[in-house]
Parts: sequence; C-alpha cells; structure tokens
Amino acid sequence: MTFCFNILTLLLLLLSSCQKNPSTDRSHLHLNFQEGDIPSLHPHQLVSHMRGHSLGKLLYEGLVRIDNQGNPSLAGAQSVEISSDGKKYTFKLRDHHWSDGSKVTAEDYLRTWRHALARGSDCMRPDLFYLIKNGKAAKTGEVSIEDIGLRSLDSSTLEVTLEYPSPYFLQLLAHPLCAPLKNPQEAPKVFNGPFMVKHWDKGVCLQLEANPHFWNARSVQLQQINISCIDDPMTSLYLFEKGQIDWIGDTLSPLSRESSLKLIDEHQAICRPVDRFYWLYLNTEQTLLKSAKIRRALSLTVERDEIIRHICFGEPMATPMHEAMIPYPQAWMESTDAVDLFKEGLSELGLTQETCPPLVLSYARQKPLVEYLKNRWESLFGITIQLQRNEWNVFRSNLAQGNFEMGGCLDSVIYGDPLELLERFEELGNYNFSRWEHEPFKKILVSIREEMDEEKKIALLIEAEKILVEEAPIIPIYRCLHVFAHPPGLNNYVFDVGGCVDFAYAYFTQRGGAP
Repeated sequence: MTFCFNILTLLLLLLSSCQKNPSTDRSHLHLNFQEGDIPSLHPHQLVSHMRGHSLGKLLYEGLVRIDNQGNPSLAGAQSVEISSDGKKYTFKLRDHHWSDGSKVTAEDYLRTWRHALARGSDCMRPDLFYLIKNGKAAKTGEVSIEDIGLRSLDSSTLEVTLEYPSPYFLQLLAHPLCAPLKNPQEAPKVFNGPFMVKHWDKGVCLQLEANPHFWNARSVQLQQINISCIDDPMTSLYLFEKGQIDWIGDTLSPLSRESSLKLIDEHQAICRPVDRFYWLYLNTEQTLLKSAKIRRALSLTVERDEIIRHICFGEPMATPMHEAMIPYPQAWMESTDAVDLFKEGLSELGLTQETCPPLVLSYARQKPLVEYLKNRWESLFGITIQLQRNEWNVFRSNLAQGNFEMGGCLDSVIYGDPLELLERFEELGNYNFSRWEHEPFKKILVSIREEMDEEKKIALLIEAEKILVEEAPIIPIYRCLHVFAHPPGLNNYVFDVGGCVDFAYAYFTQRGGAP
C-alpha cells in the first residue's frame, strides 16, 4: 500500500510541475496522453497516432479545418475555386503568419507536400498525397518531384491538380498531415496553428500556449494546454475525478469497460459513434496465415454480437466497411462450416491439428478481446494461440514492419472515402499490415477511380470489399463507440469523421454562462 501511495504521489508531483490549479484556472485545459508521449512534433510522423492527430490540429493550420457540423471550412485559405471537372483546386491564402511572425506562403505548402512525396522522405502516409496528379509516380521515381500537380502561382495562391475528382479532397486537407511547414526537413520549431510549444519535457508533459500570430487568435479562448503522459488508466481516472485533468476516455485516455460503465451509470459519460474500427490483421507471409481458407475460418467464428454485449462498446462489423460508407444489404455473406474450412486449409499446407504450429496474437490493449479470441479459436480448432503484449509504440511499429502473426487495433478513417480504406491493400507498404496482394482487387480499385457514375462506383466498391471478406487478410470486428467525459463547462471541441478531437476553439463556460 505504501509503495502504491508513493507512486501516486510521484505522478501527482510530475503532473503539478506542468500545471497550475486546474480547478480554478479556466483559461487552461489539462489533458493526458495515456498511450505515452508522441514521437515527434512533425505532422508527417503523427498521422498514425490519434493523440498526435489531435495535437497536430492545435499546432498547425491547413487550408481547411473541420467545423462544428463536421464539414471542412476554409481556414488557412480564404477562398477556393474548383474547376468544372473537379480536378483542379485554386486556393487563395489569407494573411497568415508563423509563430515567429513570418508569413505563411504558397511555397510553404509546395515545399512541404513535395517533401512528403520525395523518395527519401520519412512521411508515414505519403499514399494520402497520391490523390494529387503524379504524386505516386513521383514517390516511385517515375517522374520528377517537380512534375506533381502542385503550382505556386504567387506567394498567396496555390494550385492543386488531382489524378481524379474526389468529393472528399477538402476533408483530407483538414488533416494535419496536409498542413504547411516552414522547413519540412527539420523538427518543427515554429507553428502556424492556434497554439505553439511552450515547454516539452519528453515522456512527462508537453505545454502549449496560445499563438499570438495565429490568423484567428481572437477566437482562441484557451491560453494554455497542459498535456501529461501518465499511462496507468486508474491513475488517469483518479486525476480526472480530482479535477486534475479535464478529459477522460476516448481517444486520449482510454477507459476500461468497467470504468466506462460506471461513468455511464453516473450520467457523466458522453457516447459518440465514430468511423473508427477494430480490425485484426493477419500476416499473410506467416506459415498458417498464407491460407485464405484458414484466415476465413478464423473470421467466420468470431461472435461479434457477443463481443459488443460483453467486451467492447460499438456495433458489430462482419465486413471492413459499415453501411454509412457503402449502403448495401450484406446478402452475399454466405454461411460456411468454419471448422471444415480450417481443416481444408491445414491439409493444403500439409499440416494436421497435431502438427499445426501455434499462432501468436499480439496486442497493446483490449486484453479481454484477445483473450476471448484465444479461447474461441483454441476450443473450435484445437490449436494453440499464444498472447503477446507490447507497449503501444512497439506494437504499432511491429505492425508496420510485419513483425507479427496476428495483431489488432483500432484504426480511423482520415477523410471518409471508402477508397481510403481499400487502398491500404493496393500495394505493399507501411499501412498494408497484412502483407496481402491480389491482382483482381487492384484492377477493381483502378476502375473505381475512373468511374464517374455513382451507382456503378458503389457496385465496384462492393465487389472489392467482397474480395477482402473472402480472402480475409483482416478480420473486422466492430465499429467503435467513443465513451468519454469532461467537466460540464467544457464547450466547442470538435470531432472529425474518424473521431479525433480538436480543442482549437474550445473554452470553459464561466459564471453566468458566457465564454
């Protein structure tokens, strides 16, 4: 008991080193990154971390920002003209400055986006820029980086030409990945967003302060945002209950199911459905998982309704995308004897239940879910499932590098286009965790991009998703329901389509109800 008390005391001291008194200072917001510190302040390195995505919205301002209605609204740009064919966007930048007082220019965007698509760049999601004409060809070295569809017409005018028209392009531009940088090749030191870095004690706390040079600084109500890095969920909950942090739950400080239910019962929690999914990735380069029959058998035996009733918050998903993204009846989901299918897969690999090697199921969190999967598959198939837990950053790195057999995590859409999810499996890369390739699938994606008729496009999307279900490089399990809580006076935070929260214009209601 004394040891636990001392640890809690130490954590409180570390927290207090970053904060004033949260209960009295309503110009400060106090958050906690329960999954640990972010690896970098560079937006190209933050794209795979939900907490990093939220941080990026505070430090950077792109051409657009998601508003309170969930729509992209002009931000760093004051106007946009879109050509009749939907392929060319011309942005006029507003009078906008970096935190050192220098002006944000169209050249800053040009330089930053070219850096993301350069062959030697360490941008984690260059594929999100492939929507730009010649973006992919530049990344693979087929054309020069100067040949991509970007032009700086003058210091305040940026012209962007796309490979194909996309109604989701402005949503994509709201992501911090698409924000400009003064020098994209270096760790950021100046910022063009509503906040800038005041102090960063890595692994302990990060302090942000309002950026006086931000173009809309008059609308920013918070003067400081303090972010701690306490990884114990019970400690986070305790600090929230004591008023030391202002946000508990998804996505910054995830709660256990028991804690979530407690907050719901006490009418403290807010529940919000988001386009965030739990997919279990199956590494198709591993011996057993080379078999599509074995992968499909594993997927067929997951009782998704039971998982939602007893383990996770959300709605069950038997297909990679829910009806809000592709509206269609799932009548083609045929029933198959999963045990027989598994045995057929073993036989084709020259294995039996007795000679079948164990499967390793890696995870960073969601322990009750992986324990359910282990028990379910061991009892049905007579095989051994070994559980392997890693710290989140290690686990995420292992997924990207293919150093796993099975591993699941929550992942979010970036800009709401069904193609965004399907394109992850178009080629081998850091986001094709399953290492799965399928030529007919690739051809369908090409047809989707070229198809202008909406009904025909939906039919092609269904065809592509059906291949994913039959081949099962992933096992979709559920769509997430965010459960979170904050003090009653916190207002005007904004969620994007993937469930990332933006505190740029948040404020606390003062006495009398005025901000």
